[in-house]
Amino acid sequence: MMGAGHGNFGGWFQSWDGAPADAQATLSDEEVLKIAKTALAEHMGPASADVEWRLLGESDNVVKYYCPGPKLGDPPRSGLSASGSVEVSRRNGAIMWLSVDMPWSTTPLPVNVTEEEAVRVTRRATGSDHPLSREPHLIQRGDTVKWIVMLGRRDGQEKGCDVDAVTGQVLSTHTAGPTYPSPEYLARRSGASAGTPTPPAPPTPSPDNGVSKASAVAMPHTSGGNTWALPVVTVAAVVLVCAGAALVVLRRRH
Repeated sequence: MMGAGHGNFGGWFQSWDGAPADAQATLSDEEVLKIAKTALAEHMGPASADVEWRLLGESDNVVKYYCPGPKLGDPPRSGLSASGSVEVSRRNGAIMWLSVDMPWSTTPLPVNVTEEEAVRVTRRATGSDHPLSREPHLIQRGDTVKWIVMLGRRDGQEKGCDVDAVTGQVLSTHTAGPTYPSPEYLARRSGASAGTPTPPAPPTPSPDNGVSKASAVAMPHTSGGNTWALPVVTVAAVVLVCAGAALVVLRRRH
């Protein structure tokens, strides 16, 4: 479906791949990846040749990819190139989810606030002295360019802040996670001893299938942006199943 603001395809998903309930997963990693790349190229166009393919994981025979575009500008930031997400059924190759996020602008805005300054602003705004839980992320959307800084917490959660990269003002604060909780956090939740092992890392693809290893960090938080997080997809899918619907078209609004 075309977005009402810029006329760009936004995305769509379906809750069932159409295969019989007893159908087995027969497609190889290479076949699934080829299907995903073809689908993204159809909706994203030539820009799909520049994205990085990251394997997020697999659940219920559905393989999930996140495809960020290259960071551009000085300093480099996301949002100036196309990105997308694709999920493919390993049973029959059906596209279960596809989204395309096209850039609002390809002209880098000036950045006056350094990464180090953004971290200091975040510490003051959140009152946290914990170390960074992920690399600070610079993103440009429309007429705004901002730093997204996330700090770890002892309970496995994160405190973060969106900092205007031009003025240094705090745009928002937020709490996320825990995505990969610490052993101490797991021990408190389960009542186990403090020696509870760290949960296993997410699955990674074979080295020759053209996909980078799954990142240990969740998809970039984009408060106020248009990147759709996978938990939203999960909730929406549950709603669709309950309603008996098989397909819903999402509109991207600007």
